[in-house]
Amino acid sequence: MFILIAIGTVIVVFVILIVIIQDRSLVKKRKKALSFLEEAVGKTDPHKPKPLEKHGIRFEYEYGDHEGRNKPSYFKVWLKRPGKGEFHITRENLFDQIFKKLSITKEIQTGDKAFDSAFYIATQTSRFTALVLSSSEKRNAIWELFSMGYNEVWYNGQTLEAKWSPFAPNAKLVPGFLDKTAENLAIIIKDLPEAGESPASTRKIDYTKRRIAIYLFTVILVFSGIFTYIGGITLGAPLDRFSVLLFSLIFSIPVFAIYMFGIVRLFRGSARTHREVKKVFLFTLASLVLIGWGLCMILNAKLDQSPVEPRKALVVKKHVGSVSHKDPFEEYYVLVESWREGRKTEKVVIRSSHYSRIQIGKTYLAIATKPGRFGFEWIVSYKI
Repeated sequence: MFILIAIGTVIVVFVILIVIIQDRSLVKKRKKALSFLEEAVGKTDPHKPKPLEKHGIRFEYEYGDHEGRNKPSYFKVWLKRPGKGEFHITRENLFDQIFKKLSITKEIQTGDKAFDSAFYIATQTSRFTALVLSSSEKRNAIWELFSMGYNEVWYNGQTLEAKWSPFAPNAKLVPGFLDKTAENLAIIIKDLPEAGESPASTRKIDYTKRRIAIYLFTVILVFSGIFTYIGGITLGAPLDRFSVLLFSLIFSIPVFAIYMFGIVRLFRGSARTHREVKKVFLFTLASLVLIGWGLCMILNAKLDQSPVEPRKALVVKKHVGSVSHKDPFEEYYVLVESWREGRKTEKVVIRSSHYSRIQIGKTYLAIATKPGRFGFEWIVSYKI
């Protein structure tokens, strides 16, 4: 036992040291990045936009540092210019390439092979964006921004923005860094197409409605999963929750696969399909797993017509489980000697009013159990 405690202590200390070292390294990197930036553009106050006038065009730039919030720092430059379209350009990654190969996403192509293979263009106004990027001058300006370190160029119909996040340059910024950024943004925004996008706008509205509906339904799934799981452990608490979880995956995983297939079909043909799927993937998976887990616990108890089996077990430990000392959702439970072969103890959740009455090594619980409809023994009731 002493050896296990010593090993555990060493592991905890090691993890804490790694976190401290990483945190200090991050602070140093951010200070270094900020010094490079201030050397190039002058004194910068985080999260306070500063104006810049270039070629008669008003720009703004901002440095942001979410220190202590586990968010990356950023530097962005933008200008306001209303237009009839929108686009979002990033470096193309493996995730983008896979969904393109599967013909799930549909991205516009400029005809410039080097540009098309280097960047991923997400847009709901394909005609507008295609006209913008048909200009080699504008494509070269985008190349230049990314070569400078920016990793995102975004236009929302009102504002064109170049963003670098996380902002962590490894070397001093090029001379005239800010001026060059402004010049390239001015090239991209110059002579925006006046072409109407009425059919695409209709598709954009339809896409937005579907997107909102999926997000709302995902929120409903999350809450349904939480409440179903709570209902499961309250109405039919099994002795082996993890075994019930493994059993429930037989049902929840196929349902999840069918559901995600439906989402892919719903967004299919959009340049943002895979990104919408990515946003709801984990929430949907966790929610459906919780729903399946909770339903299996509930049905295992409610469909069980077997007679009650009385058990008498000695309490060997008691505990209050909670996230923090202020947590209102505390769980009071005891460990009792197991009556099952190959098991030493069983966990029994008890009422808070009973907790103080229980004496370790002296109190016996009279426990009523049933074998469960799916073969998972569950606790019907207990008495002290």
